Amino acid sequence: MLDQSGIINTQHGRGTYILPQEIPHNTAESEELDRLMKEFLAKLENKGYSGAEILAVFQRNLRQMKPE
Repeated sequence: MLDQSGIINTQHGRGTYILPQEIPHNTAESEELDRLMKEFLAKLENKGYSGAEILAVFQRNLRQMKPE
C-alpha cells in the first residue's frame, strides 16, 4: 500500500526507500487547501473517526483518483 501511494519505493535486490514528499509552496491556493483540509478533518473528528481511520480512507481514495 505504501508503495502504491508513493510513500516508499521498493527495488528488488536493493531494498526499500522512503520517497521524499513534495511540500507545496506557500501560495494562496495551498493556504486555501490547508484551510479546507483542516475544516474537513475537524468535522470527521467531531463525528468520532480516529486519525488512523481517516488516513486509511484518505489514502484509499487518493489512490483511486485519476492520474494527472
